Amino acid sequence: MVKVLMKSVNDGGVTKRIASDLLKAKIPLLLSMMLSSYAFGNNPVESTTVHGTITDASTGEYVYGANIFLRGTTIGTVSNIEGFYSMPNLPPGEYTLIVTFIGFSKHEESFELRKGKSLRMDVDLSPVDIEGETVIVTDELSKFEHNINISTISISPRQIKSLPSIGEVDLFRALQFLPGVAAQNDYSSGLIVRGGNTDQNLILLDGITVYNPSHLGGFFSTFITEGLREAELMKGGYSAEYGGRLSSVLDIKTKDGNNKRFAGSAEISLVSSKLLLEAPIGNGGWLFAGRRTYIDKALDASRKLGISDFEFPYYFYDLQANIYQDLSPNDRLRISAYYGNDVLDWKEATANINWGNRTISTRWRHLFSDQLFSTFMIARSKFSAHFNFGGEDAFRGVDRVRDWTAKGDLTYFRTEDHEISFGTELKDLKVEFFQSFDSRELIRIDQSPKFFAFYVNSRLSLPGWVIQTGLRSTYYNDSTDRLTFSPRVSIKKVISNFNAFNFSIGRYYQYIYTFNDEFSFNIINQWFAIDKSVPNQYADQIMFGYETTFSGFDRVTIESYYKKMNNLLVGRPEFATFDEQLINPAVADIFAVTEADAFGVELFFEKKVGAMNGNFSYAHSYVIKQIEDEPKYWANWDRRHTLKGVMNYHKSKSTQFGFSWVYTTGFPFTQQLGSYAYWEPEYRQPDYDLIPGSRNNSRLPYNNRIDFSITKHKKIKGAKVDYYLQIINVLNRKNLFAVSWDIEDTENGKVVERNDLRGIPLFPTIGIRMEF
Repeated sequence: MVKVLMKSVNDGGVTKRIASDLLKAKIPLLLSMMLSSYAFGNNPVESTTVHGTITDASTGEYVYGANIFLRGTTIGTVSNIEGFYSMPNLPPGEYTLIVTFIGFSKHEESFELRKGKSLRMDVDLSPVDIEGETVIVTDELSKFEHNINISTISISPRQIKSLPSIGEVDLFRALQFLPGVAAQNDYSSGLIVRGGNTDQNLILLDGITVYNPSHLGGFFSTFITEGLREAELMKGGYSAEYGGRLSSVLDIKTKDGNNKRFAGSAEISLVSSKLLLEAPIGNGGWLFAGRRTYIDKALDASRKLGISDFEFPYYFYDLQANIYQDLSPNDRLRISAYYGNDVLDWKEATANINWGNRTISTRWRHLFSDQLFSTFMIARSKFSAHFNFGGEDAFRGVDRVRDWTAKGDLTYFRTEDHEISFGTELKDLKVEFFQSFDSRELIRIDQSPKFFAFYVNSRLSLPGWVIQTGLRSTYYNDSTDRLTFSPRVSIKKVISNFNAFNFSIGRYYQYIYTFNDEFSFNIINQWFAIDKSVPNQYADQIMFGYETTFSGFDRVTIESYYKKMNNLLVGRPEFATFDEQLINPAVADIFAVTEADAFGVELFFEKKVGAMNGNFSYAHSYVIKQIEDEPKYWANWDRRHTLKGVMNYHKSKSTQFGFSWVYTTGFPFTQQLGSYAYWEPEYRQPDYDLIPGSRNNSRLPYNNRIDFSITKHKKIKGAKVDYYLQIINVLNRKNLFAVSWDIEDTENGKVVERNDLRGIPLFPTIGIRMEF
């Protein structure tokens, strides 16, 4: 059969090499055979299972993370991202099913189980206002004792909207208030997670990889908040289901579409306008969301009125669409698409830049049995950027990444305490990078890597223990070490009610990366793939933590971590010059191999519900890098101390206050010692260059920023209307985030001058939101 498959595929021998390496290794195949035998062969003859889906009664959306348990027993579980739950192998008898989730009313339903008969119980939960809600401790205990959530935090659109924001609410900026997550500066929505660069985060939108998840050089993320259902950030210790990045996973799920009624929302702010519409269709629903900024229109109007002569013809827009149909009680087919673009067409500056993401996917959710749940997906993701400076014959550039993905995930609920998941992922990538100057081609890189991954996870709940083990095996076709294995283990020891220790250790590989030379600021990510000239990038992570509740807080955690990152790549300085033509160079010719160590401690307090809710955190961290044989140095994003706080206060049903605070020590930078003159043979006048000190030998001063918001809630003809005022940097602190050095006037006898780059000053904004 293998020979027949290899003959039927003409891909330059890739399929043959994959088959050869897998047959040699045998480990994933043997593991999958053992799994099948153990999981399916030991199933009791007469299975008595309670299973079903948990949905929002007002919209039909699946509810992820609902707590499900049987009263008077220790039997319980949690709904998965598709709202599905299963409690297998229950003894016959009478039970009461209880379902709880924050933001929804409690559901109780009695039923009788008969011998050998399974029962499907779908539950619709009714939403409630959370400002007056309290968390019932016993209702959450089952979830606590059956799940490992080390270094994992979920955030909902409701939480994002409650934060003061720059112009409009933004997912990435909300995540920056979590411990262990840093921003490069006030102007960036990029995520630096526990010492990892921004390209070390796997950003998934409904399972599809997004390669450039930001607009305006990182000022906004690409995701429309109103179209999101849930976002889960895994800062480390994530399961074998995920791979291809070293630091973190951000798994974003969008809404399916309201299958109950026509609904929508609209928002107008000083920066942009947004619209979302959703409604039932057939046996499902559809959703459409759009956003466009009007910076260009506002500045154009300002010029026409004589208020300002400043020109910046830039705008971006995002479009999101979903449609789904329930083909049967066990089958759902969903098609989703995203299209986003940034446009800068500045004729006076002879600059034209156009970049954006496009994704489309088809997803099939199928229930093979009351214990075997599955999802299958085929997706295409594309990022492209086009540059033109100085006209047609000046500087031109193209950067593209195209990603075809096929993925299958299955979860088998073997017993109430044992869950097994396994799956495969196939990626076919194409990376193109091109630059020319004055009609002369400077660099061209064309890469077509492919990789195939297989994973298996096992989560076992024992009295006082939760043990999760996993293995991910990946085949990457353009590497000297084509087949890699990533073992992962997480353990939770429950000491008493809501008191537990957590431990996690694992290995993670990464095969694509962005250009980074430690000096330049990149507006747009430039992606490349590793080849046989450099070793695979990988990281070993270990984490230890403790979680509990404390004095009114629903969750308190303290976590320590150590992450060793190997074979990272940093751009060589000569790559930025135009001295020689580079046509498909080896990766080692333009990138140097580096190593990095990141370690620290994080403390996190969270209160989810009540009239006053929010979180507070402290992080103490270190990030150390070394480039080849150079001395070790503090990484650009190393920060020693970080304090963060977010609070929401519902003064009444009509008035809500928001408050956020960030205090951090400064980033390191390289202090320049002076400058020197040098002469090119064909020129009489000298040029000047800097004399740097040791790399990152100084540190910027601390940053301190307080933001504030007030929101008034109204109801107008049945529609919910919010008017908001937000003030960024209330204290108008002149926070310093970087420095640059001016040597243009050195020849006139001036000393090298340092220019300070500062963050956003006091910035008020207003807006209005409406839901109907």
